Amino acid sequence: MSFGRLGLLGAGFSRLGARKTAAGGGGGVSPVVATFVDVDSSGTDLTVYDFIGVSLGDAEKLVVAIVGRSGGTPTISSVTVHTPDLATDPTGTALSSIAFIQAFGNVAAIFAVNRPSGQATGDIRVTFSTGLVRCGIVTYKMTTYAGTPVIGTSSAAPPTATLDVPANSAVIGVAFNGQMTTCTPTNLSEDHDGQVGGESAAFSAASSNSASGSTVFTLTFAAQTSPVGAFAAFPPS
Repeated sequence: MSFGRLGLLGAGFSRLGARKTAAGGGGGVSPVVATFVDVDSSGTDLTVYDFIGVSLGDAEKLVVAIVGRSGGTPTISSVTVHTPDLATDPTGTALSSIAFIQAFGNVAAIFAVNRPSGQATGDIRVTFSTGLVRCGIVTYKMTTYAGTPVIGTSSAAPPTATLDVPANSAVIGVAFNGQMTTCTPTNLSEDHDGQVGGESAAFSAASSNSASGSTVFTLTFAAQTSPVGAFAAFPPS
């Protein structure tokens, strides 16, 4: 793993490359497909994190998976995407919260929005209710989903969720761990596994375009220190 990409606020990750997985269709229903696009993080102590020049993909939906660490009990006040950048679009477009958990001062969350038309890159601002010591994001592009997401959150070791996944759904999971170590997903394909802003903490994101029915998803860190995880299945209808 390399750490060559620097964001505005601190050390960022190198991009790990997009992964495209075809989902099976059936019955005339277009499957929802999630594809990893980009990752960035910061190890700076802040309340508002601006991630600059993030790839948004070219699909109908933008999904942002978020992790963070604090000594308190933070919530996420807002997540906005600014296209083509914060200077040109200071208000931005607000993302909707899909799944959120805070435990041990650690945060894992998933937010989503219709991707701003014609914009392949933009700035993403994550605003917390109180200061954090580090924050990381992963972006996914996703074809349109019409159903209500099926979600699960966990502060177990490992973070685990059993979801009743509708057919043709895309599933995304994200987790934070209080020490740097590798992560192994179950029933998901790993998209990112690395440090948060070059600091001694880890976060992992993984996805699936083939899960269906009652499925157990886990994100298991090799050495688990107060992990938290959020999972969401996005159905077509």
